[in-house]
Amino acid sequence: MKLTEDYVNSLFIKEYSALLNKLTALLHNRSDAEDIAQNAYLKLIAKADEGYEVQYGRAFLFQVAQNLAIDYLRRCQNEKKWFVASSLDDQHIDEKGNTAYEFSSASPEAGIDAERQLNNVIVTISDLPDKCQLAFFHHKFRELSYKETAEEMGLSVSMVEKYMSKALHHVRESETQFQRAAAG
Repeated sequence: MKLTEDYVNSLFIKEYSALLNKLTALLHNRSDAEDIAQNAYLKLIAKADEGYEVQYGRAFLFQVAQNLAIDYLRRCQNEKKWFVASSLDDQHIDEKGNTAYEFSSASPEAGIDAERQLNNVIVTISDLPDKCQLAFFHHKFRELSYKETAEEMGLSVSMVEKYMSKALHHVRESETQFQRAAAG
């Protein structure tokens, strides 16, 4: 089916509530979820202008939104890592006893390696079932405990532990395969 502006408008209106609920669960912030949903809408409108064709409009909308949310979480995580890395070693106390920071960035090579590793994790995790992905993102990106993740998702702590075990095993296995491919 060819995307048209009318189709995208009606799809977005019909699916907005469900999309917002999914994004809010993933991001744990309604305002960010609304921004991501709006960006997904704009992406679909741009695809309609290009004459893009999709088989399942709803699935495409949700996938575009999820990808945007993952990109957003990745940027937040990278900004957080940069801030922590750049401030921990450069803390100074001035003559009045105030804490001051001088910011310096980590080496470009370290940044590129960290970005590569994070991208590999994101791609690897996207192969897992939705609930497993969500548990991983809540725990690793939002830094929720297993108990908090369980409460957020309406699951038992043991179920979150199972999801995390599966996700971490999948990530380790993927990283091992990547290292073997890079070495050989």
